[in-house]
Amino acid sequence: MKTMSRQIARIRFVRGEKLPPGARCVTRISRWGNKYKLIEHGGEYTREQSIALFRADVEAMTPEYRQQWLAPLRTATALACCAPGLLCHADVLIEFLQNEEEQS
Repeated sequence: MKTMSRQIARIRFVRGEKLPPGARCVTRISRWGNKYKLIEHGGEYTREQSIALFRADVEAMTPEYRQQWLAPLRTATALACCAPGLLCHADVLIEFLQNEEEQS
């Protein structure tokens, strides 16, 4: 029997501001950051390309490694990165966390 996935919010990370309790920063400088930099930030990828490449990297991880890599995010109530309304690699992380939770 599958249980309902808990909701993990995505909030905007603002440098210098304190994150709310339970939130984790997943910006580029974190271990969960997206290394595929956007054109608008001096990189070479569109937002869609960047997120697709990030997703491919996560999918290429062995299940054991991916579980270990995501472990510190399992108790997060929110992941901080891009502004709400924008496509963001944090959405990929949330998807993997929720899928993992549903399978356990």
